[in-house]
Amino acid sequence: MFISPREQDVVEYFAGVLIQHGPLNDRIYLMNLEQADPKIVIKALTEKAEHFGYTKIFAKIPASAAKQFILSGFRIEARVPLFFNRTEDALFLGYYLDERRSHEKEIVSAGVAPLNSTRNNRPRRVKSSCASIRHCSIDDADVMADIYRQVFATYPFPIGEPGYLVKQMQTGVSYFGVECEGSLVSLAAIEADSKASAAEMTDFGTLTEWRGNGYARDLLKHMEVAAKRAGILTAFTIARTNSPGMNYVFLQGGYSFGGRLINNTNISGNIESMNVWHKALS
Repeated sequence: MFISPREQDVVEYFAGVLIQHGPLNDRIYLMNLEQADPKIVIKALTEKAEHFGYTKIFAKIPASAAKQFILSGFRIEARVPLFFNRTEDALFLGYYLDERRSHEKEIVSAGVAPLNSTRNNRPRRVKSSCASIRHCSIDDADVMADIYRQVFATYPFPIGEPGYLVKQMQTGVSYFGVECEGSLVSLAAIEADSKASAAEMTDFGTLTEWRGNGYARDLLKHMEVAAKRAGILTAFTIARTNSPGMNYVFLQGGYSFGGRLINNTNISGNIESMNVWHKALS
């Protein structure tokens, strides 16, 4: 069952930075360091994590701010080259308050071979001749939320709630959908960081009976065009390591593997490791 809004992690400003935290992902996610002092931020986040009993702190920061984090025990788990306006790398760091979380339950690989070996085994159905991609609006929020509730048992953000999707769209997140036979069947979103001229390609979800038609690939291509028009220079994604099909979409789309975030995100019912993929759009 999809997690209710009351059980979801919260997004808030704390110690001068934007974070997400809560028991669902059992972590603090430092989403934007901005101009804050790393030393002060690290101390505040560590104390907060210890207070709530979280087992991981996950941080996305400019490479120039990494020194203090590394000295404090953070590990580099992924890198997106030239993320910030094509001038500076972004680092994805992990700090483990419980060392057991830093060990993956099984060995996984982001290599081309395992992705190639699985992509042809997925069931396929004939594409609807009337399938089209369109920009979603707040009028679609109820249908979109229902799709996400069907696709994901859990998700790091409350995308199964129409109100959350409306708020996201009102604050600049662009959702796109594949419409077949008069109904939305597949969704994805562009979450842009205009200050960095970068965007996350995220929230991909396709109803089970419509999978295998390449709709995620089609949405990604469509969103890249939209992102370029909006001045985005770098695209990236954080994809489930345990989803070979989704990883292959990005590999096939010309994205480069940037690293793996260990036991990082509660999605589809469990905390899973996530792969970072990136591509220069300029």
